[in-house]
Amino acid sequence: MGVTATWRSNEQVSCLHAAWGATRCGGSAHLAHNSGEFSRRAHALADEMTARGVSPDVFWPAAIGRAARSDWAPDAVFRLLGELSREADAARKKHVIEIQQQLEATFLLEFPHWRRELELRIGPLRMQWESRAPGLLAAAAQMSGVSLDGEMDVIAVSPKLGGFSLVGPQQRIVCLEVLLANASPQTPETLRLGWLIIRALLRQTPPEHRSTKFCN
Repeated sequence: MGVTATWRSNEQVSCLHAAWGATRCGGSAHLAHNSGEFSRRAHALADEMTARGVSPDVFWPAAIGRAARSDWAPDAVFRLLGELSREADAARKKHVIEIQQQLEATFLLEFPHWRRELELRIGPLRMQWESRAPGLLAAAAQMSGVSLDGEMDVIAVSPKLGGFSLVGPQQRIVCLEVLLANASPQTPETLRLGWLIIRALLRQTPPEHRSTKFCN
């Protein structure tokens, strides 16, 4: 038994994650003059969030989480904005759908080799994980009192936010920026990945069956 990790990339996840990174510089679509078309489209989407009172730090993780579990459609951004703002602005639907389409199209134009670059990044971390995971997970299982077994999807994205990671809600999915070096000497990348996987597995376990040493 044990954890079998399936490493993969996801076009929609990478697009949304890159857009989040592009908007971290601040400003609006009209102020992003020194950037490419992808960044301008990302800022245009951020302006739609601002108009609806939706926090980017709420929208982007929610969007990435949905895309990670393949819950994505041409009107996904519009629907999510409506859910988070509790306002279905039908008059803006066509405009928001166009922004999403342009964002996805310009991502592929400006980052044509994104998938290959991720494959190169995944390789070293996967090798380290496969050699260290058994001991790490065994120690976590002993501490938590839970058998940590099963399948796990690991969705990799390029570094845009300085070490972003996400545990998918209700499903065995984790998403993380694949760094080529440890962001912190105290937290090796294998340990960061292990903690994400352990959290995802423990979310599938009833609270009464796990140790208080671990939290959600």
